[in-house]
Amino acid sequence: MGKVSNTKFHHHSERLRRNLLANGLGKSPPMGWNSWNHFWCDINEDIVKAAADALVSSGLSKLGYEYVNIDDCWGEQVRDENGNLQAKNATFPSGIKALADYVHSKGLKLGIYSSAGYYTCSKQMPGSLGYEEQDAKTFALWGVDYLKYDNCYTDGSKPMDRYPIMTRALMKAGRPIYYSLCEWGDMHPALWGFQVGNSWRTTGDITDTFESVMSRADANEVYADYARPGGWNDPDMLEVGNGGMTKDEYIIHFSLWAISKAPLLLGCDVRNLTKDTMDIIGNKEVIAINQDPLGVQAKKVRTDVEIWTAPLSGYRFAVLIVNRDQWPANVTTHLEDFGIPPKTSVTARDLWEHKTLETPLVGNLSANLDPHTCKIKSECFSVITTAKKGPRLQPIHAAASEDGGRSSSGRNKRNEVVDAKGSGTSARGRRLLKVREEKRRREHDRLHNYPSWAKVLEDACKDDEELRAVLGDSIGNPELMRKRVEERVRKKGRNFNKSKTGSVLAFKVSFREFNPLDSYIWFELYGSPSDRDVDLIGSVIQSWYVMGRLGAFNSSNLQLANSSIEYNPLYDAEKGFSVMPSSFHDISDVEFQDNWGRVWVDLGTSDFFAVDVLLNCLTVLSSEYLGIQQIVFGGRRMGDWEEGMTSSEFGYKYFKI
Repeated sequence: MGKVSNTKFHHHSERLRRNLLANGLGKSPPMGWNSWNHFWCDINEDIVKAAADALVSSGLSKLGYEYVNIDDCWGEQVRDENGNLQAKNATFPSGIKALADYVHSKGLKLGIYSSAGYYTCSKQMPGSLGYEEQDAKTFALWGVDYLKYDNCYTDGSKPMDRYPIMTRALMKAGRPIYYSLCEWGDMHPALWGFQVGNSWRTTGDITDTFESVMSRADANEVYADYARPGGWNDPDMLEVGNGGMTKDEYIIHFSLWAISKAPLLLGCDVRNLTKDTMDIIGNKEVIAINQDPLGVQAKKVRTDVEIWTAPLSGYRFAVLIVNRDQWPANVTTHLEDFGIPPKTSVTARDLWEHKTLETPLVGNLSANLDPHTCKIKSECFSVITTAKKGPRLQPIHAAASEDGGRSSSGRNKRNEVVDAKGSGTSARGRRLLKVREEKRRREHDRLHNYPSWAKVLEDACKDDEELRAVLGDSIGNPELMRKRVEERVRKKGRNFNKSKTGSVLAFKVSFREFNPLDSYIWFELYGSPSDRDVDLIGSVIQSWYVMGRLGAFNSSNLQLANSSIEYNPLYDAEKGFSVMPSSFHDISDVEFQDNWGRVWVDLGTSDFFAVDVLLNCLTVLSSEYLGIQQIVFGGRRMGDWEEGMTSSEFGYKYFKI
């Protein structure tokens, strides 16, 4: 008689704990609220106090949401006469110490923000570079419990050199402060962050879209091996409740973060929670998966309809099934894929429906999933066997504890709890598991080495018969796919993409606090641009700028806009000459880092239809010559962009305007 043993997991966690930042914090992923995703820089002490009140009154604090974190823009633009950071008097007149006292009186903890650079990312207040010890002491004196440390406006040194300086300063400050590294994953902080902080960002900033959520989950899963109690992978804050996704998509978002042992930091307006939002972020059973003391991050074990799995304490494990496609999916998977011995009886519980399955599972697990939905289950094993040793949860679970795990991503998820009874793993069973393990490795390599543009084309073929005919048997072979597409473009030109709106390759356009006199325009490509791509985009933007400098974008003189050229329209030259000229004031060079490009503009007195002209040009460029995923007007930083990174070694290119 015996039970499935989690001894390996526990020994693994204890062994790793000895390497952690010695502040005793982060034994489970942090939970709380952060101001940035919803409020950006429009933050003040009244909002922070109200957020603290809301966590208590809603009951969220009792579920573990304990941190109330102020993000950027809380401080004055300059330090005081003694070189100390100071709260912005206009928005935090009582000061941070008084605010911390208020938050503490609610039984909660206060978090604050700074940057390992000369300024914070908003450039509205000083960073802590060169002031690490002074600022750490200030935070401790104020009663701060959490520090989010960003990576903007640096001196060009590597983050693995700058971040430990603050680590040492915090350890000397005399107060335990949770240390969150916001390095955006550029220099793979998962590889060194466990010696420096309690959590580390593995991705760029998240946005309130399903695509952003899934891409962050995928990128974060790559580093699953490095998460453990005291040090967590951080795919950025939660967007649940901000309104950009459906309820099902938010359920996927929350489920992925939970099973991935990510920090659960709410990014919505917690003062005004809807019932749907509360149902998601208040799910005790899903939160328990995130806070499980074993602390092993989930890995993806299947990638068509995605299946994520993670071992839990108490002889249990969690399974998350995600359908990220636009159409329904039926999935059946072998329980052996999770390391469950053959003929084992398993009892499963659906953690979103809060129901235990009436019939035990034997052999297979099946689920029917609508588009963008998921199922998440936690499975509890109580195995009876005549073997001297209980059946091993190999390769999935032992690998998760010793190696970390494989990459995962998904759209439909559920959690199930399982009681298992059966015999030990046979030699044949072990051989089957080994074969499946090799298959999973190949699938993992395909997932992480398969170009994103090729995946887009492959997905597009499901709805586009013409594109499917163009690619033919090249699907799955990126180089051959590229040749087929280039050949088609040469032959057919603009006919390759029939429509500009609704095309599978149409790019998304969004505006984020766009100031036409002082803003960046960002464009995300499907991959790193070639020199030819840089020249194409740069030439288009340069031509756009030259037209603007010559006054082309002047709506006051659109005399022929609504005329038909067939009827020989008259142009009043005198009227045209008397119109006040408009001028595009200034522009930067076009810069690229990996698959992101940007250009800074001051449109001056040009009319806003200059933006339409640019978008029209880029639409044709994207559909006929290179792929653009999205254009963003405004915003302080997109993707994994790092200021000051101008070395070609790191994918930097530019076009001189």
